[in-house]
Amino acid sequence: MLFKVAILDKIARGEVTLAFRRWRKPGVLPGRTLRSGAGVLAIDGVEAIGTDEITDADAVKAGFANREAVLSDLRSGRDGTLYRVLFHRAAPDPRVVTTVSLGGIFPLGAYQDMGFGKAELDEIKQFRRERAAGGDETAFRKYFRRDLHDGLVRNLRKVGLLTERITPSLQSFGIKLAA
Repeated sequence: MLFKVAILDKIARGEVTLAFRRWRKPGVLPGRTLRSGAGVLAIDGVEAIGTDEITDADAVKAGFANREAVLSDLRSGRDGTLYRVLFHRAAPDPRVVTTVSLGGIFPLGAYQDMGFGKAELDEIKQFRRERAAGGDETAFRKYFRRDLHDGLVRNLRKVGLLTERITPSLQSFGIKLAA
């Protein structure tokens, strides 16, 4: 299920817990989860309905001003059976946590959101300090990068991709091309 950005923000705040969709067959199933830009959504119910069953209260729960706004939005969509999808936000989006952690910036708030206590946060801070100071693996990383770089250059030469024409471009990116 796709949502407009404005609706995703409302889902993240817990203001939207309902969606209306036209499908040939249901695109989600009750009891399952769905990843979205607002987090992991738990699907609580899916029911086929008629347009006359949409109320103003349902429209507000779906992020619309009123019933007419929902009907207008549904007219611009595709054909199929109309479904009312009930859901709630079950967890933050795991892709965001992965992106933040792989980017090397994992803020304190993210750990707190995941439920880490003060003692665990202190342990994480200590680990990060030790890691930043270097250690046994610092030398390993340095040599691993060097060997990886040398292997990459060697393989580019082998397959004929390292030509005189491409060499200046690679050097501009900081790739050293020893003869």
